[in-house]
Order: sequence, then structure tokens, then C-alpha cells
Amino acid sequence: MCGIVGYIGQRPAVPILVTGLKRLEYRGYDSAGLAVIEDGELRCLKAVGRIAALEDKLNGATPTATIGIAHTRWATHGPPTEVNAHPHFDCSGQIALVHNGISENYEALKARLGERGHTFRSVAARSKRSTAANRSPTATNTPRAPSGYGRASR
Repeated sequence: MCGIVGYIGQRPAVPILVTGLKRLEYRGYDSAGLAVIEDGELRCLKAVGRIAALEDKLNGATPTATIGIAHTRWATHGPPTEVNAHPHFDCSGQIALVHNGISENYEALKARLGERGHTFRSVAARSKRSTAANRSPTATNTPRAPSGYGRASR
């Protein structure tokens, strides 16, 4: 189970997103993350653990972004790490997404996108379906943390 929050409006997005995540924390508390568009640039921040760990990384910053998405995760597949925390990004760092549930056809999707030149970064669960490629993360262009925030993992 996971929790997803989104906001678009006139007010600063991050406090609204964090408050929403706190209300959904019972749905997952292994990791949390958020992505906002600030000054025309996609930015992210992720943390392992409860929402308080994400708040600690915010370090009291008062961001100006007015659009964003956030996610709290219950790690059913793959360990609770910042790499596996949502939001996830395309390999160009231009698209952020969060989802709830398991993508059962991830191997087919990954192969198809890989053929088109996309790269992936995750730490997959060690299962019968895991392959060496799934266990070996490749670098992607993960967006940086919003200005004034703590460091985002890359």
C-alpha cells in the first residue's frame, strides 16, 4: 500500500504535499518523496523512513513551487532505499511519476524502453524474476533538490 498526493494552485506546494503525506502515512512509511516544478525546473527530494525524515531533509526551507506530487511507500518489491522511493523519473529527468501497486509487466516495459535507449536505476527485489540487469542500477538524470532544501539522492 502507498499514499499519493498532488497539488497545483497558488499556494506553496511542499507544505500541502507534506501535510497530505502525513495523513496517508498509515499507508506506507518505508520511504517518502516529492517532486515539484520550481523556476521552470523539475526538482525532487526523497528520504528513507517516515515522513519526518523527509521533513528533516527540507531543513526548514520555504519553497515557492506551486505544483507537485508526493508519495509515501510501503516496500513490497525492492528494499526501502532513496533510489526505490518515489517519485521516479524518466532518464532525461524531465518526467516525474508516482504510482500505487505493482507493475506486473515491468520486464516487458523495461525491455521495450531499453531498446529505445532509456536507462533505469533501481534496486530490485531479489526474486526468481530478478535479473542481473535489474540488480545492477544504472545512472539516470535524477533532478536535484529544490533550492534551499537538503540534498536529494542521485
